[in-house]
Amino acid sequence: MHYNEPLYSFEPSPVTVLILQRTTTCLIALITLVSCYVAATLPLSPDEAHYALYGLHPDWSYFDHPPLVGWVQSVFLLFSESEQWLRVPPILVNVLTGWLLFRIVKDNHTESAAWVAILLFALTPMFRLLAVAWVPEAPLMLIGLGCLYFTLQLHNIYSHQDPHQTPSIVLWRAWIGLGIMLGMAALSKYTAVTLALSVFLVLFSALGWRLLMQVELWVAAVVAAVLLLPILYWNYQHDWISFLYQLNHGAGKSHWSLLAAFQMQIGQLATYGILLYGAAVLSTIWAWKQPQFRAYLLFAWPIFILFSVTAAKGRSLPHWTAMGFLFLLPLISIWLQKIWRESKVKRAFIGLASVPSLLVLSASFGLLMGLNFGFKNYQHPLQDLTGWKEVSHNIRNMAQKDEPEYQQLFVPNWSHGSRYAWYARPLPVKILDTRVDQFDLWFGQANVGDSGYLVLHQERGRYQFDLINRFQSCELVDEYTAQRQSVKVNHYKIYRCSQYSHQG
Repeated sequence: MHYNEPLYSFEPSPVTVLILQRTTTCLIALITLVSCYVAATLPLSPDEAHYALYGLHPDWSYFDHPPLVGWVQSVFLLFSESEQWLRVPPILVNVLTGWLLFRIVKDNHTESAAWVAILLFALTPMFRLLAVAWVPEAPLMLIGLGCLYFTLQLHNIYSHQDPHQTPSIVLWRAWIGLGIMLGMAALSKYTAVTLALSVFLVLFSALGWRLLMQVELWVAAVVAAVLLLPILYWNYQHDWISFLYQLNHGAGKSHWSLLAAFQMQIGQLATYGILLYGAAVLSTIWAWKQPQFRAYLLFAWPIFILFSVTAAKGRSLPHWTAMGFLFLLPLISIWLQKIWRESKVKRAFIGLASVPSLLVLSASFGLLMGLNFGFKNYQHPLQDLTGWKEVSHNIRNMAQKDEPEYQQLFVPNWSHGSRYAWYARPLPVKILDTRVDQFDLWFGQANVGDSGYLVLHQERGRYQFDLINRFQSCELVDEYTAQRQSVKVNHYKIYRCSQYSHQG
């Protein structure tokens, strides 16, 4: 008997399963082809460029994140620096994530539920975005499923079998695998701490306090701790600045805002879709008192709670909760099958609820592939992807022909800096805001007497002209307007500036 065996046993006819399998496979193949086209044609986003710079500057860890995303990119950078090549990791990891999700649901439930879970995974806009963008959540989702996989194995052994009758190789393989997954999760993102809590709660539900007496637990903890050593070593070298930054960053604002928490939920609804968002809530209520589904709830809800709290403190992005929704997909697939067979009205509800997600996904792919939706000048949603590459190349060409002391670039913040530093490489990029960040470690801060090129970008209808006053003199040397289908998207002003004076 499996720990997650559903209370409601439902396996459609072989013909229905075959139709579901073929439909899902065709959709996945189509979406993968479109994703590959998008990956090959679009420049890097701010986050993608930032983590590509991680790969360009390999280190034991980094200021704002652990090192795994950078380590992976550093390997791929040995072969090519093209955008399409740098997007191979998220595509591969997304495929592996789908495969492991399918295996977990099939092993613990039914094959039809596994195909439903994969279909939801393939049609959710946020999961498709993470299939082409290499950010920490991409590897973390795969590693998180690995944690869930080994945790379910161990719970089944301790709950429904005699551990002494289980081959020692099976038991140790599960524990060591779990330790490796937890260590790799920590190398992906600091908020992976929720996984350690979830693992403990699920296994505690099977063993109680006897869990702490298991030698294998402590061996797995040592394995995870060893994998943490690069992060600890780097932070020790840098006065623990990454840990301090995470504590301050996570603390957010000094006050709480219910409006901000509500806005976060609206963002979740838009990026994950009405069907998945609604099913996550309703399936949780349905399964709340059913121990067969406890593991999924204990893995998912600590993530939702953590980021709801950070949202109320002013810190939230839609993709931060991706792993939480992923953990609920097995439960959601079972619940959807249950209500599908109950009545035609509920089947109609599922169909209608899936329409917005399909429309958002189609519109997103259409937008990324170049369709014109009639956006007004400087209101295009692809501002973060338009013009940065071209203007960076222009600045690099000008700087390399200039005197040596002018061969550096000044920008307002790290978000701008990541794209300029990637596309204008090897020019050093110095950030002119007041906070310490990774760029200060790579290129240093702007010093009194520095000269170079300052680039200002029209953002929310204005430029940060006050930055010009920090130099003794600045001369406008170039302007560039980036367009998509004759729509003006971004405008850049490039200045040649002398003698930085720290005056704001």
